[in-house]
Amino acid sequence: MQKCRLSSQTSTEADLRETDLRHADLRSANLSDANLLKARLHGADLRGANLCRTNLQGADLSNADLRGADLDGAILDKANFDKANVSRRGLGEADPNTLLKVKEQRTGSVALQDVKAA
Repeated sequence: MQKCRLSSQTSTEADLRETDLRHADLRSANLSDANLLKARLHGADLRGANLCRTNLQGADLSNADLRGADLDGAILDKANFDKANVSRRGLGEADPNTLLKVKEQRTGSVALQDVKAA
């Protein structure tokens, strides 16, 4: 599914574990409650996507564009946000301490200061 176009699609509670979604167009997609465990989302366009309560553990979101995406309640342990573009508003209730712990656990993972704010 690399470089696929799924903008404005609804895939709530979808099981997308380890799916290759590199450079996918997921603008405004509703992926709330989806399982994206270890998904490859490098360079994906997730602007305005609903990622509420989504499992993003170990997902590669490097170079992804998440401006305006809603990550409220998302599970972000060991997710790679290297050079990702995330608006602070999109982090919602995401626990900044979780992000900082991720940084300590694995090189290349994100801490809030590493994320480009929109």
